[in-house]
Amino acid sequence: SGELEILGSFHPKTKSTRLHGERILYWLSQGAATSPRVHNLLISQGVIQGRKIDVAKYPRGSTAKSNTVPSGMTPAGAASAAVIDPVRE
Repeated sequence: SGELEILGSFHPKTKSTRLHGERILYWLSQGAATSPRVHNLLISQGVIQGRKIDVAKYPRGSTAKSNTVPSGMTPAGAASAAVIDPVRE
């Protein structure tokens, strides 16, 4: 316990993105939760399928009402849906 697994990285200035899709899908199937911004990033990168979440609803510093994934969203090849926060380099 106490170990972290790096699932990818995103550089906001250059938009450079590296994701480990198989491991992300594994953790999604284990019930991992996400922020709306990461949810949208995973959709944009093709890791999961579904509708993007309007992030303007959740200003910085506040939390979404729920960390659950909206209905109709399904991860590509995974049994259940959730998203994991990005790792910054």
